[in-house]
Amino acid sequence: MLRLAVALCALARAAEDYPDYVLVEEHHHVVPFLLEAVASGKLAAGATLVHFDSHHDGGLPEKLWTESETHDALLEHVHINNFLLALAWKGAVEHVVFVEPPWSVQCVKLHNVTMELRVGLDEPGGAARVAVAGDASLMDGFFDAGQVAERRGDLHLPQALRYTVVALEDAAAVLPGLVGARDVVLDVDLDAFGTTSPGALTLRTAIPIPDLRRLYRLAHDLCVFDGGHDFSRAPPADCAREATKLDGPAPLHHNFLAGAAIDAFKDRGFNLKHDAARLGKIAEIVRLREAALVGLEERHGNVRNKVAGFLDQPYETNPAVVDGAIEAFSAVAALLPRPKVVTLVRSPFYAPAETLGTVECHAADALVELYGRGGVLRHHAGVDVDRVHCAARHPSTSVADAGVLDHVDRRRLHEESVDALFAFDGEARDDARDVTVQFANDRGEDVALFWRETKLAELGPGRHQGFHTLAGEPWTFRSADGATKLLALVVDARDGAQQRYSSTRGLVPFDETPVKLVVVAPTRRASALDDDDDDGAAAGEPAYYYRGTADEAELRVHFDTGNGEVFFRQLNYGQTLRVDTFHGHVWHIYEGGDRLNTITVDAANGREQSFGAEEL
Repeated sequence: MLRLAVALCALARAAEDYPDYVLVEEHHHVVPFLLEAVASGKLAAGATLVHFDSHHDGGLPEKLWTESETHDALLEHVHINNFLLALAWKGAVEHVVFVEPPWSVQCVKLHNVTMELRVGLDEPGGAARVAVAGDASLMDGFFDAGQVAERRGDLHLPQALRYTVVALEDAAAVLPGLVGARDVVLDVDLDAFGTTSPGALTLRTAIPIPDLRRLYRLAHDLCVFDGGHDFSRAPPADCAREATKLDGPAPLHHNFLAGAAIDAFKDRGFNLKHDAARLGKIAEIVRLREAALVGLEERHGNVRNKVAGFLDQPYETNPAVVDGAIEAFSAVAALLPRPKVVTLVRSPFYAPAETLGTVECHAADALVELYGRGGVLRHHAGVDVDRVHCAARHPSTSVADAGVLDHVDRRRLHEESVDALFAFDGEARDDARDVTVQFANDRGEDVALFWRETKLAELGPGRHQGFHTLAGEPWTFRSADGATKLLALVVDARDGAQQRYSSTRGLVPFDETPVKLVVVAPTRRASALDDDDDDGAAAGEPAYYYRGTADEAELRVHFDTGNGEVFFRQLNYGQTLRVDTFHGHVWHIYEGGDRLNTITVDAANGREQSFGAEEL
């Protein structure tokens, strides 16, 4: 539930104009919409843009434009991490306020600081440059080398921009005084409430998501955010942090690659050089995934750089934090002037698959409570408004098609497929099971192995390769060119912690494939039949018989260890026994001194099988 103040504020503003809503996939796609809003008079030039995001997006484009541009041509100049300064250059935005969630540590040095910037060209028709008033080192990492001008006077056609960073826990107290009387754009990147990164997407083929969360929290010494965390307040110094107690002896760098990955943690800083406990736990987790990291290095290379990239970008994928983060956002938004435009950005590759559906729907609910239901939703023709099935909950009541988006960003990331990130059926959880899988090619030609939509290996005839993965993850054997799916499968933890798959047969059971064996004892007979009785069974009776009298009968279950049989359990007549066993195990059932039946467990016959006392 949102705070009472949010609801009261929404009611008081209900009579005002509704915002225009903009829904895009990539963040820089908002540029033509916002420039059009200024041109149409919906938004006054020099607006304040309140930027809810896990990333500052404050880089500078390589080139700025002076002439009028078509819709798609505008997007050739900008990217997801530098569109804000482009909006300033065109005069649409004069002040950007970045509200940074606590798992983002990109701008900690800038919290509650406003930087005075000027954006322009180094010469007429030249390259983009930015001048920074004050300590430019506070913005290290924002701009590429050579983009910062030494003096403001060196810029051609400069435009002023104020850039402020506010921590989410401070925003309710600080933000209203920063906004002033200018028109407001509420810029909501859905990865503000949970985010992944290209480095994490690559590493998750070797390191399960729960371990990635642990590694990120350990590296940055962060609280363990959960459903009870209050994002509107600064966390206490004694907040719950990731455990640093080692499960075993301190691990050594047995493998060069694990050692390189651990060194990448040390090289990033984060005070790890002075915190042996955190670094020891990091090393322990990395060492457990050593074999998978070696496989990742063989497939793609640069594992150490991927680790560094993972650590340098914000990361939080726990679905439990979503509602708490949205509630904190809503409380802040309720204190701001009613926005003229609200942008909603899906951010494929950064908004995690496991949170995006919840985020988009719950953010829509929050906007309805904030501003009521009304207004226009603008989007490109290629944007599926109901992609996560909550279009009916959106605050807008009409839709404006803004035309087909032909622009293709050549720098777009390809670590994951967009469709995979927007699919929620196999979403990862903290309790997701880690599974080691061997994939074998038993065809006469080469095959390609895909995880989701990412090609991870090529297997020649008779070749096999192993991977660490998670339960619920989809894999496919495909033709060598990747065009034809030969066999699709979804890893199921019930098939065991170690599994293998054939390119033609699917799951191939082996002696670690679990099976539930149900041993069904016969119902006690009223009278015993002797060996010479050939009358057969009466109608409806079992087609087997028992030697000896009922009083003498004794049912026993034996397990064959491979080195002889051992007694397992005595059974009463009519009793059912459930046994956890594995593929290839051999079981027997005896009555008295006679063996009534035997079974060699075959997991290909199902995860649960019955074993009765039929006569041999």
